[in-house]
Amino acid sequence: MEFETINRLAKEFALVWFFLLFVGIVLWAFWPGNRKRFEQAGRMALDDDGNDVQASREPQAGETPARGRPEG
Repeated sequence: MEFETINRLAKEFALVWFFLLFVGIVLWAFWPGNRKRFEQAGRMALDDDGNDVQASREPQAGETPARGRPEG
């Protein structure tokens, strides 16, 4: 086999492989069973569950404590 033949076959194989991969990802993303999981993930940052990162760390010198934490 010549280099040009191997190169052409590799390019064609890669094209088919990436096209099938793309189609698989699109089908997975739009599959009706995944809708609830994606909606939950989309609302995750907007949900207020009280576990703020700011509230969980200790205040530095000169900072006021986070809301809801007792001073001292």
